[in-house]
Amino acid sequence: MKRILISLQALLIISLVLLTSCGGGNSGGTSMASYKGQLLGSANRATWRAEVPYGMVTVPTGTLTLGTGDQDVTFALTARPKQVSIHSFYMDATEITNNEYRQFVQYVKDSI
Repeated sequence: MKRILISLQALLIISLVLLTSCGGGNSGGTSMASYKGQLLGSANRATWRAEVPYGMVTVPTGTLTLGTGDQDVTFALTARPKQVSIHSFYMDATEITNNEYRQFVQYVKDSI
């Protein structure tokens, strides 16, 4: 009789723990049901912005057309133009000289 009473108490405790852990309580002011299973991260986190490296400019995201134009009749059916989308990236604001490139090559050689 004592074993049955202990096993019933253990079953009751386990079921209470499971029922309370599955509740839809609020955490941080938003309910977990509103997330619908998505991982959204911290709501109060500051946004991150990349710093532009020294001497570089940002080339924005865009789409460009590669291939022949409409005026090129001979290749109109064989080489169709296609559009390519690129993400933004950084590029040097000025060209480098041969001396600067030579200095870079020497630095890479020494680092290997």
